[in-house]
Order: sequence, then C-alpha cells, then structure tokens
Amino acid sequence: RDLTAEQQEICISRARERSLATTFLMGSDRHRYHELHRDIKNEMVKKQDNYPKTVTAALNLLNNWTPPASRNTPSDEGVQFTQLGKETETALVTSGGNDGKRSQVKCY
Repeated sequence: RDLTAEQQEICISRARERSLATTFLMGSDRHRYHELHRDIKNEMVKKQDNYPKTVTAALNLLNNWTPPASRNTPSDEGVQFTQLGKETETALVTSGGNDGKRSQVKCY
C-alpha cells in the first residue's frame, strides 16, 4: 500500500531519530560500556530489540546503566621458582590456582 506524504515524513523522522540514537549509543566509551554494547547486540540476535528509540532514551540508558559486578576474583594463581642447587643444576617449580590443587615439577 502507498503511504501518504505525511506518513512518509513520519517514517523518515522516526528512522532518523533511531539512527541517531543507535549511533550515539554505539559511539559511547567502548571501555566503560563494552558489556552494554555486547548485551544489546546479543539481544538483537534473540530478536529482542532493546536499542533506544530516541537520543534522549540512549542518554538515559547510558546515565543509568550499572555494569555488572566484576567476575574477577582475587587469585593465588601463579608460578613460584625455588632453586635447589647451583644455577645450572635444578629448580623446583610450584604452580597453583583457585581450585586448591598445587603441583610441583623438578626442572633440570
């Protein structure tokens, strides 16, 4: 069906506003809003359009968005070297992580 000139203008205006809102949102600080950007893109894959429809809505989303709590927890994971003899002889390597398991390997 054909749209009237007025309907066409409304569609163009809405499309322009959505485009500006999306550009504004995706142009925000990638480091700070990385997870928000990723989440919104993933929602689109699931056919859930949560992109803001206006620049005002995009600004409100950015101002009120709270990043998820850090998933990084302190860890004692690492490697420790202990020399048993002369520099050219042997060393004991101890490694371990959050799983509570430790392993030691004698290096020659």
